[in-house]
Amino acid sequence: MSDPYRLTEEGRPSPSSRGTVRGSSGAGLRVVLWTLLVISVAGNSVTSLGGMNMWVSATFGVVTVACIVALVVHHVRTRR
Repeated sequence: MSDPYRLTEEGRPSPSSRGTVRGSSGAGLRVVLWTLLVISVAGNSVTSLGGMNMWVSATFGVVTVACIVALVVHHVRTRR
């Protein structure tokens, strides 16, 4: 019987069973997410301070939150 709390190699899950993302697409995705995050934060700031429509500002805010969540998920999946 496998003990999940044992600190040996036989008790560790393999990298493929953890759902990790490996390869060159990880770096490109991270760059796109960071770029989109910076653009959405800037857009949210401009629309909030400029007195524009609330829905435009809220849309930038939702995109900002989505980018942050996606970056955290990407970090957790690709960490070693």
